[in-house]
Amino acid sequence: MKKYILLVIYSLIVVNLLAQKSNFVIEGIISDGNGNAIENVNIYNSTNIGTVSDRNGEFKLSVTSLDKELFVSHVAYKTKRIFIKRDLIENGTLFIRITLEEKPYLLNSVDIAGSNDWQVIKSKKTWIYDYELHGENLVILLHDSAKYELKYLDRQDSLLFSYVLNERKVNGFIKDGLGNIHIGINDSVFQLYITDNRIGFYEGVSQNDYEKLLQPIVADTDSLLLMQYLALNNQKIIYLGFNKTSKTTIPIAEVISKEQYQYSLQAKEQQLKSYGVNIMGDIGPKELVRYREFYQWGSYIDKVATLPIYSPLIKMEDGFCIFNLVDNKIDHYNESGRLIKAVNASFNASKKILSIEIDKFTNRVYSIWKTSGRISIDEIDIDQGSIKKSVQLKNYTFPEKIIMCNSNVYFLHKDLNSSRKLVRIPLQKLIAF
Repeated sequence: MKKYILLVIYSLIVVNLLAQKSNFVIEGIISDGNGNAIENVNIYNSTNIGTVSDRNGEFKLSVTSLDKELFVSHVAYKTKRIFIKRDLIENGTLFIRITLEEKPYLLNSVDIAGSNDWQVIKSKKTWIYDYELHGENLVILLHDSAKYELKYLDRQDSLLFSYVLNERKVNGFIKDGLGNIHIGINDSVFQLYITDNRIGFYEGVSQNDYEKLLQPIVADTDSLLLMQYLALNNQKIIYLGFNKTSKTTIPIAEVISKEQYQYSLQAKEQQLKSYGVNIMGDIGPKELVRYREFYQWGSYIDKVATLPIYSPLIKMEDGFCIFNLVDNKIDHYNESGRLIKAVNASFNASKKILSIEIDKFTNRVYSIWKTSGRISIDEIDIDQGSIKKSVQLKNYTFPEKIIMCNSNVYFLHKDLNSSRKLVRIPLQKLIAF
């Protein structure tokens, strides 16, 4: 499983590594108690000069001077402090073998075999707060007036296990660009640890750290971590690729809505003027107070007009595509980030697309959009940029969190009884139009 510790390492350590001139080399192998190599382990000294172990558990760290100790950490293992023995250095090189102890942070769990959970999901007393797909299995967050509860169902909808969360504030699930599922609890974000018979948490990070470190990663290939950043009042998307081998960053693409950006600037200027602030003149004490009140209150433009433009990057089997919905095109890239071709996105004629989703089991791509108050789902021919087939969710108003999986559409729906249900419908049963 890919760990978000990668981003912390890359963002905080790479600059130091490239800038240092080495006099000593520390190398070695990291494994668990069973002798299995551990990948993506963070090895660093007291000045944050460090490196990462590869898939064979091997690492190599070049430093200008030797500290008395070395730190070894991984999100799934206990951090270990290694004391440097200078008498073991030969020709400026120190070789060490390191064994880490597992730190799963597992929750206690209850195994329930053979029971069907759809009656629980459809209960009028239960509110389905959120859900995510773990492969073809379901992770469901239930909520009633007294508690939150996690449930894990297999593809036959049988309940495998469940656990009650004794927390007052649970913010729902987040699926990162590497496919890991996280859950927000209070002001922290925890990555879920899921096996066949239990569920637990890895050590959490703050919401702020998650947004800074992990949220920008939208996908990865064998050679690149693909990252997305917003600029110009959220009206410009910048896609970058971080090369895992050379540890260098390359530009991939930029998408900008100049018209929306100009509109956001004009709207913000009008809002400031409505508060008595002349942004072209000097700001005195009275203007400063009004300026502060303006931002404390929060304007329409901050909440609506500066919503990010939507042009997602989607990982495919042989590379990735950027669905540029501003310029109406699909850009195809190979695994190394080289642009292969661009095709016209005629499927975006309505300009009302809510999201682009990929079914990772069939590798088919769908656009989700609203027409006449109903949700439509179009299968996209990504090589032609056209629509292959269209269906509608005619019997469901305002479905939430639509996910495509193995030719099924999943979504949350609030019915007339004010209960919130999780619905799964095979695509072949939906009405074409």
